Amino acid sequence: MSHAISPDAAAEATQTRSRSFSLSMVQMLILLGTVLFAISHFFVWWELRLNAPQFPTGLFIEATSFEIRDSDKTRFNDIREVDGLNHYIGMMSLGDAAKFEMSVAIPAIVLFVAMGIVAAFWRRRWSSLLVLPIVLFPWVYLADLFYWLWYAGHNLDPMAAITLESFTPRVLGHGKIAQFSTDAEFRIGWYIALAACVVCLVAILVDMRRKRSHA
Repeated sequence: MSHAISPDAAAEATQTRSRSFSLSMVQMLILLGTVLFAISHFFVWWELRLNAPQFPTGLFIEATSFEIRDSDKTRFNDIREVDGLNHYIGMMSLGDAAKFEMSVAIPAIVLFVAMGIVAAFWRRRWSSLLVLPIVLFPWVYLADLFYWLWYAGHNLDPMAAITLESFTPRVLGHGKIAQFSTDAEFRIGWYIALAACVVCLVAILVDMRRKRSHA
């Protein structure tokens, strides 16, 4: 004997499938965003080239999400050479910048990746919000980078060989400081983290919309 499926039952089954699909989509987005975020820390996030008469090919400083380091583009100890040039204008050493941030960066990154994994598999009402640190991370990094560039340019040693007015080195693009010039750019690591931010933000919005529609 055949049993007809009522319209209400069919609608409920469709709604259930839709709910399951939406949840799976949210989970996949969160996992994708978390994986992208984890991968981003294996790459350089920001690079500064300092052009000076003494170094016609330039000096390069690389910043990952958790450290500042020499570049392999030159044969110099770039950080030491840049600090030496900065000394002429009374600017702080690169090693004195963002000490706290770099000391907590790796534990924070591990924690945020773990939170992303939990968010993907822990089916609770607001679990998707656990990826908010991944959403915010590239922007906090940008704000912190700007702050330290501002701080370095506004706390010059008045007894330095070359006296300059306070200034803020550029986070992006070309800038000129006395006889030196700089070129700064974001590198692949920051853009991967930005992609992770967008993916996780979409996951949160889809999840919130789904919850509102079924409230």
